[in-house]
Amino acid sequence: MPKRSVVVLGGGCAGLETAFLLRRRLGDSIDLTVVSDHDRFSFRPGTIYVPFGADPDRFELPLFEPADRRNIGLIRSRVHGVDTGARRFQLERSRLPYDYLVIATGAAACPGEVPGLAEHAQLLWSPRHMRELRATVERIVRAGRDGVITQVLFLAPPHVGFTAPLFECALMLETWLRRARARGSVRLTLATAEGAYVQPLGPKMHGVMADEFEVRGIEGLAGYRAEEVTPRDVRFQNGQAIAYDELIALPPARAAVRYDGLPMDARGFLRVAPDNRAVAGFDGVFAPGDAGDFPLKQAYLAFLQSHAAAEAIAGAVTGEGAREGFDPVSLYLMDDLERATFARVPLDYSGRTAEAVGLHRGGAAGYQVSVARLWRLGKKRLGDAVVRRFRAGDPFQAGAGWSAKRAGLERLGSLITL
Repeated sequence: MPKRSVVVLGGGCAGLETAFLLRRRLGDSIDLTVVSDHDRFSFRPGTIYVPFGADPDRFELPLFEPADRRNIGLIRSRVHGVDTGARRFQLERSRLPYDYLVIATGAAACPGEVPGLAEHAQLLWSPRHMRELRATVERIVRAGRDGVITQVLFLAPPHVGFTAPLFECALMLETWLRRARARGSVRLTLATAEGAYVQPLGPKMHGVMADEFEVRGIEGLAGYRAEEVTPRDVRFQNGQAIAYDELIALPPARAAVRYDGLPMDARGFLRVAPDNRAVAGFDGVFAPGDAGDFPLKQAYLAFLQSHAAAEAIAGAVTGEGAREGFDPVSLYLMDDLERATFARVPLDYSGRTAEAVGLHRGGAAGYQVSVARLWRLGKKRLGDAVVRRFRAGDPFQAGAGWSAKRAGLERLGSLITL
């Protein structure tokens, strides 16, 4: 019998984790190919440190290294669609067959949804944007040292996927300014469209952010939905306008690739089965991570979804069935350059919008939020571990090492939880 062909579209966290898991689980019994429009992997959660002096190369690696190591075919191309009837996918110059298809092409920034955002804001998004943000931070520090009154506005409009990186950046900047003796004349404001701070991570996280903002002198505004950005201010649907000198914003997000003929929501994210991330109504097609319709776009959840998809494929190939499914429990570490906040959040997703994600009704006992200096070391080590394991062609969340890390995080979190 010829080998089954598994094709993974996308070279990000979800795509690579799925590919490495399948190779680990099935060995060379399958032909495995990754298609990516980039020749490098970037661990985007780690790039939050780049504006504050970190080397951006620390969070990147060339894709050919793990592909060669694990005998994974690598195709550099954009994806233009999928023909599920013929089980083929369309690239720039060719159409190739598959037996199982993993769509992990992620999300794309759409700043144009808020008029003026693309023209006037420094975006918090890609590695390129994070390099540009370093220059913005340096400019803010210079102004602060010179005693120039500078209004910095952090903005989260609707449909951004996950607001936590914006809060993290605001806290980091406040710490950075104090260390540089440049804080006094810099005014910091964060406005989010959410009804609460980092709303999907629950009321404890909101409370931590509210306390941090009060202590640090950061003005926080929830329920502020941006309507328009001008060169001088941001205007909101509630009729308010906030002036700024520097604007740092998360952009709205949509699916990076639109797959006509497959079921999708209004923003192009594919409709998938909750347990294994299979695209609804299409045999052998899966969409883990940000390409799927789970509205909370977070790397840790993408890893969990990759495990569910890989298990479904491996179980179908071997005839043994899947050994695990997707259990949406978020683990998140937010650094402020002094301490870090750890959150373990069992999620309930009963609707089709970001606002529908919240604490699981039966999961309150497992809901943990804690703040401690030791969490900073945990975040740095986890970020480095992703790049190190991917470079070796190994899945991040697999093996005894990962099990020990996860157990340690949850144990420590329960001991110092708020």
